[in-house]
Amino acid sequence: MPLFSCGINYQSAPIHIRERLAFNASQIKAELPHLCQLEAVNEAVLLSTCNRTEIYMAGAHAQGLQQWFQQRSRAANIPIELHYYQHQADDAVRHLLRVSSGLDSMVLGEPQIFGQIKQAYRLACEAGAAGPELQQLFPAVFAATKTIRQETQIGAHSLSMAYAVVQTAKRIFTHLQNCCVLLIGAGELIELMMTHLKDQHLRQIMVANRTWSKAQQLAQSIGGIGIRIGDIPAYLSQIDIVITATSSQLPIIGKGLVETTIKMKKRRPILMIDLAVPRDIEPEVGQLADIYLYNIDDLREIIEANLKNRRQAAQQAEQWVALQAAHYLRQRHITHVSDIITQFRRQAEQHRDNSVQKALSEFQQGRDPQDIIHQLAHQLTNKILHQPTQTLRQLAYQQQDEALLLAKKLLLAE
Repeated sequence: MPLFSCGINYQSAPIHIRERLAFNASQIKAELPHLCQLEAVNEAVLLSTCNRTEIYMAGAHAQGLQQWFQQRSRAANIPIELHYYQHQADDAVRHLLRVSSGLDSMVLGEPQIFGQIKQAYRLACEAGAAGPELQQLFPAVFAATKTIRQETQIGAHSLSMAYAVVQTAKRIFTHLQNCCVLLIGAGELIELMMTHLKDQHLRQIMVANRTWSKAQQLAQSIGGIGIRIGDIPAYLSQIDIVITATSSQLPIIGKGLVETTIKMKKRRPILMIDLAVPRDIEPEVGQLADIYLYNIDDLREIIEANLKNRRQAAQQAEQWVALQAAHYLRQRHITHVSDIITQFRRQAEQHRDNSVQKALSEFQQGRDPQDIIHQLAHQLTNKILHQPTQTLRQLAYQQQDEALLLAKKLLLAE
């Protein structure tokens, strides 16, 4: 069954396009059954991150998926044709391997995408959307990704989003140890930020979340303070750096709130880094004086400046991707051939069992054993050879010479 991958990513679409086609975990669960009802879509995995929304599928063709993207883009007033891409068969496998190993990431070699793909696959399995083809593909990709990261230096050099955030903060604040930072959210990215920022010995770290107990739990792990998202206005004037990465569909921080905060801070600057898609901070906030607002795309310049070592490692990793993709594709062909062999053997065994059962019945009726055995051998040979014989005649009639030569090689021992 053909494999396909299609969608948009940070290279094909800017953030204001990606955020309109982003899905959180609950939306993915709800969407997967609809995807599998599309024309020619047998199986599907939906991956949605800050940098991409992609569908990996097994089916006859991907026209249904393209129409799915077009319908959602029309609803969001997006010219999806300018941003949509599609890979098929071997190219789809190689693309998934490049994504999983971090070679297709904004931050080259970043490891978070591996976990995000595993989660997307798990959601597809739970929804019954991942069938035999994808259940073979994704575990093989996970194993290959681990090999690629072990055998290359693609993830060895510090080049995470957290690193880029710290470098941005150091451009604005001379002494980070005098700063108070507010982290909004409770996902994996926020936890990574917490770990990285803890080493900077900041004056205070606050964590805001809709669930106060979750905010408290995260904050206490690094000696910080947990607050509710609804209490942010009361604390914002104490904050020097805001980092937000939630799955909210609407902005959490608006221009009006920040204008009021700036007056209270007496024009002391605030660095605001919005890592969410859709965005958590209204873009208009960036127009205010003394506000330094960066979104996930704005960090690319900082990240690009630190890519030399990883680019060298990426060349080696690309070779490993090619090797692992080729290995998987060969194994896939072997599996498909194994299915054919299994069906052929099952068919032959059924003919055998039927013939033996008939012969035993005739033994009980007292017929000559020698006649029964000859008849058994004759009938069994005819049944097994009937379909190959018919196929050979059809190939000859259609002048399929290459297929005939291959059949001769398969059927006739040298």
